[in-house]
Amino acid sequence: MKKNTDVLLKLKDKLIEISGLIILIIIWEFIARAKIINSDVFPSFMVTIGEIGYLWGNEDLYMHIMSTLWRFTFGLLSAVLIGVAVGSIFAKYNDIYLMFEPLIRIFSKVNPFSLIPVFIAFFGTGEMVRLAAIIWVGVFPILLGTLNGIKQIDKDLIKNVKAMNISLFDIIFKVYIQASAHSIFAGIRISVQMTFFIIIVGEMLGVNSGLGYLLHNGAHHYFDAPKVYASCVIIIILGVIINRFFRYIQNGLFLWEKPESLFKNHKTYKKIDNFTLIILSIIIAGILILGEVQLKLAAYKAEHPIEFFKE
Repeated sequence: MKKNTDVLLKLKDKLIEISGLIILIIIWEFIARAKIINSDVFPSFMVTIGEIGYLWGNEDLYMHIMSTLWRFTFGLLSAVLIGVAVGSIFAKYNDIYLMFEPLIRIFSKVNPFSLIPVFIAFFGTGEMVRLAAIIWVGVFPILLGTLNGIKQIDKDLIKNVKAMNISLFDIIFKVYIQASAHSIFAGIRISVQMTFFIIIVGEMLGVNSGLGYLLHNGAHHYFDAPKVYASCVIIIILGVIINRFFRYIQNGLFLWEKPESLFKNHKTYKKIDNFTLIILSIIIAGILILGEVQLKLAAYKAEHPIEFFKE
């Protein structure tokens, strides 16, 4: 009896959670079908869903999704490595941090697109320019999160560790990073949102693949409304999936905290074990490998448009 009650409560919570989305879709469909807004600029929800199927079968939607995921994954991983490493060094050597602190505060607020000429001077005009902008945006929240987390570590703990003649490598990875993991992950969550937004905007400028490119292409060429709305829906869905993915990791890493949930009867998360880490590593490696293949395919198609021309 209790088990059935728990199932009903979870079902009720899930229905409440998605009720806003259902209402939005109903209103969207009603406005479109009642032609309150011109259907040429506001297609119905069902037409938009049909357009997603068309894009998948005829306009390489898979290639665009994987291109975006590759840029996001590569950029975020690079930002994490740089941010954690530099943040740890700054925390270890405070004098160095004080030297660069004004520049960090200034650069963290600089729009990455205003630095495109600088990135071009260093990296040329290829994919690295966009990756540099993505890394630039993502690195500062992680760097500052790492720095603040390490500074909050008990100083007596650090003194005791140093008295044991432990190597700098072990101090950084086994003490600093583990003790400040919560603060680092908070910085990563901020970077995730910022880098995903920058990727979509960046893909609208001078690329041949990606969801941002797909959106811009639909809006730029005679405003193909179904294509524009389909692209927006896909971007939103992908953003929600990425956010859920990192929320799952956060709830699995920090079990002592109450999981992020709107409801009292929240889901209980299990600790992320070695098997789960292996699965996550395989997923990340798969995105990088498959995304690289799709980027090369997009470049080839851009160089040989007649070969892939469709009536």
